[in-house]
Amino acid sequence: MENAPEGRGSRGQEQALDLRAVWGLASRGATLGEIARALGVGEKTLRSRARGDAALGEALRQNRRTAEGRLFQAAMEQATGRWVEEEHPVTLKEVEYEGGKKVFERERVEVVRQRRYLPPSEKMLTLLLGALLPDLFGGGGKPGGVEVVHQVPRPKAGKCS
Repeated sequence: MENAPEGRGSRGQEQALDLRAVWGLASRGATLGEIARALGVGEKTLRSRARGDAALGEALRQNRRTAEGRLFQAAMEQATGRWVEEEHPVTLKEVEYEGGKKVFERERVEVVRQRRYLPPSEKMLTLLLGALLPDLFGGGGKPGGVEVVHQVPRPKAGKCS
C-alpha cells in the first residue's frame, strides 16, 4: 500500500512518533491538527495512538493545559488592566528654506514604540469570578451573586485628586 492517504500506514506497520516533536509542539500551544500535520499522520490516528501510549497521551494533554493557561492569563490581564506596547509608523518631513524659497525636502518613516494602559474590564472580571468561585459569584439572581455597577478609572500617573 504505497500510496496510502495521509495518516494511514500499511496494516500492522505502525510508525514510531517522535515524542520530542509532540512535546515541543504541544508546549507552544499547537492544535491537535497542527501536531498531526507536522508528524505526517491524521488526527484520528494520533488520537488512537494516544489511547495506547501513555507518554503520547500526556504530551497531547500538555497541549490542552498550555492553551488553557494562556487563555486564563489573557483573561486575568484583561480583568485587572495591563500595559501594552504598540508600534506605529510615523512619517517625518524635513524641509529647508533659503530666502523664503524651499531648497530641500526629505521624508522618512520611523517606527515609534508607545506604551498604553488598557483599563480593567468589569465584564471579564465578573466572568472570571463567576467561573472560579461559582458559589460566591454565580450571579443570575442566585443568593450571593455579584453585579458590577460602576468601575472607577485608574488615575493617570502622577495625578491624584
